[in-house]
Amino acid sequence: MSLRIVKPGAYSTVQDLGRPGHASLGVPTGGAADRTSLILANRLVGNPDHAGAIEMTFVGATIVFERPTTVALAGATPAGAEVHTPLRLGAGVTLALGPLTNGARGYLAVAGGIDAPLVLDSRSTLVASALGGHEGRPLRAGDVLAIGNPHGSSPPVINPTAIAALRARTLRRRFRVVPGPHANSLGHGALDALLSAEFTVSNRSDRVGLRLTGPTVVTPASGEMITEPMTPGAIQIPPDGSPIILGPDAPVTGGYPVLATVIAADLPALGQLAPRDPIRFELVSIGDAIAQYRAMHAALDAAIPAAAPRRAEA
Repeated sequence: MSLRIVKPGAYSTVQDLGRPGHASLGVPTGGAADRTSLILANRLVGNPDHAGAIEMTFVGATIVFERPTTVALAGATPAGAEVHTPLRLGAGVTLALGPLTNGARGYLAVAGGIDAPLVLDSRSTLVASALGGHEGRPLRAGDVLAIGNPHGSSPPVINPTAIAALRARTLRRRFRVVPGPHANSLGHGALDALLSAEFTVSNRSDRVGLRLTGPTVVTPASGEMITEPMTPGAIQIPPDGSPIILGPDAPVTGGYPVLATVIAADLPALGQLAPRDPIRFELVSIGDAIAQYRAMHAALDAAIPAAAPRRAEA
């Protein structure tokens, strides 16, 4: 069973929950920019959380399905589209998705999952390295993607109220952070400047990182250092003082100091930011960050119970 891409939209790729545990090889975790929405879409069609799906950016794809199948949309969606509900499509049906609203990225899950080849235990696309997904690149018109066998599970138990609350989490514009490894060396003034200002997402942003415009964060150092390990959500301060928030496809090492780090529970919301969106930060404790991570997964389970045990994450 397969589907065919008629129009890929602005930027669409095959993604799953990424490939954690390979930083020693220089391979970032990658995966969906909004993991919450990918998991939600997969659960709606009875897939395990880590199944491959199509991540669409700004504009949805137009797709023809070879045989009858069930699909679901989550995250940013076109106006008027059915969202957060399983949709049964007949053979030969064309699903045309236009500009996305309420966020930057939408996720289309298909019962059985997108059956792209596994590379380092993941089907996610890492474009910078031409790795994974469909030929390691964004989708193009004419691409044919294989679909796996549906798991044959019973219809999901859907809680619309819990889904709405979960969706609200991915649309937050005030991001919780913990101090970064270089916060002390950069001085209290730098962290205060980050927390007190409103920034705007630059149009020079992508899956590698979000560049912010606004007040500059002045640091006593030059803004460069010996290369160190990095993680998604790290807020780097380059020499020009304009913060950069690392995304899922960011390199595993970097040479700019990290003033703060966005907590894991708020990373999905980072994936829904678009150019010109406002963004602010607030400081929380490590304990709060852990509690919010657990609350995020509890909210997912309240919205739709998992179809299969969640894969262990690094």
